[in-house]
Parts: sequence; C-alpha cells; structure tokens
Amino acid sequence: MKKVVLLVISLILVSCGDTWETPTEMNLRTMNMDGMIAWYPFNGNAEDESPNFNHGTVYNAPLSHDRFENEDSAYYFGNSEFDWDHRIEADIDTEKVDGALTIAWWIMREGTGYISPRPFEFWVPNEGNGKLVINIRNNEDNLLFEHIVGDTKVEYTFNHNFYTWDWFAYTIGDGEANFYANGELLQTIKLDTEQVKLGSDTAFGRMNHPSWDAFAGRLDDIVIYNRVLSKDELDYFYLLDSEDDSNEY
Repeated sequence: MKKVVLLVISLILVSCGDTWETPTEMNLRTMNMDGMIAWYPFNGNAEDESPNFNHGTVYNAPLSHDRFENEDSAYYFGNSEFDWDHRIEADIDTEKVDGALTIAWWIMREGTGYISPRPFEFWVPNEGNGKLVINIRNNEDNLLFEHIVGDTKVEYTFNHNFYTWDWFAYTIGDGEANFYANGELLQTIKLDTEQVKLGSDTAFGRMNHPSWDAFAGRLDDIVIYNRVLSKDELDYFYLLDSEDDSNEY
C-alpha cells in the first residue's frame, strides 16, 4: 500500500583529509520503476501507480483495512455461492513482457468463495501462452499457481491458511522460475523462458470469463514487472511499510 518512498542512505567516509558520500543503497523509487508494468497499492482506489495508467475498474468490491489495520488500503472481495460479482478488472498493457516477468502480491483468505476461487487471473483464451492464474481447489489451504509459457505449464502450490496475511512472489526469466513466500525463496525451476508472456485481460478477486470461480478475502500491493527482480528488490515490496516481521492478522 502506501506510497513508494524515496530512500537514499549515504555513509560519510573520511580518508586522507577528504570527505565524500558513498551511497549504500540506491534510490529505491528509481530502481524499482525500471521495468514496472503495473503497481496497485490500493491507496483508496484501484489505480495503477506506475507511469503506465493500467487503472482497474472496481465492481462491488469495497475498500478495507490492510495488514497494518490501515483503513481504505486494501480491497475486500466478499464472494460466496450467493454473490460472486465482487472483482476489479483491468486491461493491462503487457506487450513489454517478453522473456521475463515478476509478480508479487499480499493476500488474506477469509471464506470459501465460490467454486474454484481465483484471487486473480491474467487471461488468454484456450490456455494460450501468457495465461497466469492462481486458484484454490477443493477448499484446500493452499494456492495453486499456473503460468503458461509456450508449451509448458509452470505450476507451484503455495501454502495459505485462512485469516493470515501472506506475501507471495513469482519471477521467471534467464532460464528459471523462482517462487517466494514471506520473503523466503521456496523453489527454483529450470526451464526455457524465451517465450515468457503475460495475458492482458486481468481480473482481481474473480475469474473474468464468464463470471464465477470467485475469491473471498483481501488483496493488496500487487506489483508486476517485465524483468526478474532481485531478492533485495523483492524484499523492498515485502517489507514496505512494515514495523515488524509478523504477518499474523
């Protein structure tokens, strides 16, 4: 959530009577904007705060508190078998995703949702190259991640329990895919990444075709890049606005 801040930490060194500044950390805003496709901190709206204006359109999903209890700083999707039309739709310009991708997000599950709940989906018809989706099957305590890369379906299962905020990230490029949870690298998979793409027809909180597989819970701080972010860069988003390392709701 929360605005990306400018952070420059400099160390003043003295040597041979001369004084100069040596930066120990880059300007994080400049570094993190490189290759950014979309950034949804959900600060009171579903606007993309990257320079690319991939703004979302909200349908029935109210703003809610985030993992720090800040009001109007996350979106709540109250989908159920009786009402499954809470979502955010965005037509994201993903043309620059070509051979590499990073996506990271915060999530908290709060209900069973409807059918096979999809917290988000980047849709491509007919299981085409670039389709990316996470869903919950059989009411299990996990998220099934799928990304179509050429003729390969990249899959991973993240553990995710009810009523707990978790941060997840996925990077792919340079011949490998990496999966992270709460700041830790969980697994690396070697594969051909030349055909990495990402669908542009996007929905948060539900599938967007036709109108079911709906998620019950909260989403926040969704960020997308057309390159592989380093561990340090990922940690910036994981630790954004944090006061401690607790993720319990």
